[in-house]
Amino acid sequence: MSTKRKNPFTPGYGQFPPYLAGREAEQNIISEQVEALADGDQNVNDITIVGPRGAGKTVLLQWAAQAASKKRSLFSAKRTPEVVRVSPHALTRKKDIPRLFLRPKDFDIDAIETGPRGLRVKWLASGNSLTGSFPRLVKRSKRRPLILLLDEAHYLAPKLCGFLLQIVQTVRQEGGLLLLILSGTPGLYEVLSRARATFHERGKKISLGLLGPEAAADAIRIPMAREEISINEGSLRRIVADSQCYPYFLQAWGEALWVEASKRALTTLDDGLVNNAAEEVNTIRQGMYENRRSQWQGGDRRFLVEIAKEVKARNSFGPEALENVVGNTLARQQRSEDETGAMIEKLVATDFLWKPWSSRHFIPGIPSLVSYVIEADEGSGKHFEGVREPLMAGGLGW
Repeated sequence: MSTKRKNPFTPGYGQFPPYLAGREAEQNIISEQVEALADGDQNVNDITIVGPRGAGKTVLLQWAAQAASKKRSLFSAKRTPEVVRVSPHALTRKKDIPRLFLRPKDFDIDAIETGPRGLRVKWLASGNSLTGSFPRLVKRSKRRPLILLLDEAHYLAPKLCGFLLQIVQTVRQEGGLLLLILSGTPGLYEVLSRARATFHERGKKISLGLLGPEAAADAIRIPMAREEISINEGSLRRIVADSQCYPYFLQAWGEALWVEASKRALTTLDDGLVNNAAEEVNTIRQGMYENRRSQWQGGDRRFLVEIAKEVKARNSFGPEALENVVGNTLARQQRSEDETGAMIEKLVATDFLWKPWSSRHFIPGIPSLVSYVIEADEGSGKHFEGVREPLMAGGLGW
């Protein structure tokens, strides 16, 4: 294996993997709506993607943008949609919304002034307002379909989120061609609930959790094969089990394996090389887990440890059962049960637990974080060597 080749694996939130494994159903959902938009269908369904960090939400948004730009494949003889990416941090007020959709030439200029900092444009109030810009937005989206990608949408203020959803809905009612794809952590559930835009419930929902074992294996095997590198099947099964089919860990494994293979100029990967790569993977994993754990301090840290023990004993909780467990844990620590809702929100915000759209049960958000929290409290966390939980069909087995 040549040491000059670029490592195809790039672990990191939002980094596109060398092979997008196991997301075919989700890709089909997005393709159907994007193609419908390109065909001029005004009744497309907005899409909401929710999952823990590192599950591939941003990657799926990037894939949507790439799919929309393929004129010769998906959109041959159709109008190719225009893609606009938006950061929630640039969307803090209602008057920010026109700038999401419209170019500077779409606004009305009152005057251009010069000063110590150069030119300054003064916009007409009517052109820069929602009322003034709305007809332009409708006209523009009729001329060319518009796809709005909003990542990290859990950071949106609920009222602003609701207002944005209403704008998108109204544009379509006026004949505009507009598709909104939101992506965020499970905290997005609460934002959408408080937004009170009930029509959004009719949109398409995508929950991104763990991959299936075969897809997880493909995420390693296929990129390696493209580089003429083979991997022992027993070693590959070991990697899949250790990763718990978590996309971020799979990319960390791929990167570490590539580095070790490059050092030795190997084209066949076996258990010996896996042993060498495991040290780097465990360092990455432990760093991420410690970052999650560090968000719990003092009494909250003690609370987290007790909840971790409950989760390890039961693996999943319905909403009522989780409320009871959290409430009882708070009571044992002589804390108010009024904190129950806030503590559940924090468990979700730190990826400790999450609930897929179609499920009534909360499950662990990141593999083996539960074990790490318990072991760290017992003083053995610094020696944490990887995943303890066996991989079973349908989820984690304790």
